[in-house]
Amino acid sequence: MIHIFFSGVSILILVVAIATRGGVPPVTGQQEEVLSESTAEPSATAEPTPSPTLEPTIIPTSTASATPRVQPTPTNSPDQASGWVYPGSSVTSLSPVLQMTVTADQKAVTDWYKSRIQTMGMNTTSFIVTSTNEKIYNKLVATGAGKKVDVIIERNSTNEPISVQVTLISQN
Repeated sequence: MIHIFFSGVSILILVVAIATRGGVPPVTGQQEEVLSESTAEPSATAEPTPSPTLEPTIIPTSTASATPRVQPTPTNSPDQASGWVYPGSSVTSLSPVLQMTVTADQKAVTDWYKSRIQTMGMNTTSFIVTSTNEKIYNKLVATGAGKKVDVIIERNSTNEPISVQVTLISQN
C-alpha cells in the first residue's frame, strides 16, 4: 500500500515538473522567424556596423611617486677597518671594502667575527652558514652604534684559503 502511495506521488511530481518546465510549446499555426536567416536583400547603402576592437585599457594603480632613497656607501677607512682585520690574515684591500685571505679554520674565523660584533655592541640581524661540497659561504650582518657591518666568509675548495670581506656602512 505504501509503495502505491509513493509511486503515485512520484508520478504527480513528474507531471508537475514537466508542466512547469514548459514541455512542448503548443502549435498555434504561426511560424517563428529564424533570426540567423534572412530573406531580405542587403542594401548597398547600408552603413557598416562597427565591430568591437581589442584595445587594452590602462588603469593606473598608483598616483604616488616613489621617494628616492640615498644608498649608503661603504665607509671603510684604515682606522675603522683595522678593528675588523682577522689576526694573522693577509689584507688585500682596505677601501671601500676590507678584503683579506685567511688560512685558519672557517669555524674559528666565523666565531671570531661573532665575538667581534658582540664586543662592538652591535646586534646580529642576519647570520647564514652554508657548507656544501667543500664550498663555504657564511654571512653575518649586524647593526648598532650608527653602523652596519656585513661580513662574508667564503671558500670555494679545501685547497684555497678563506676569503673574508668586511663592509662597514655608517647609518645616520
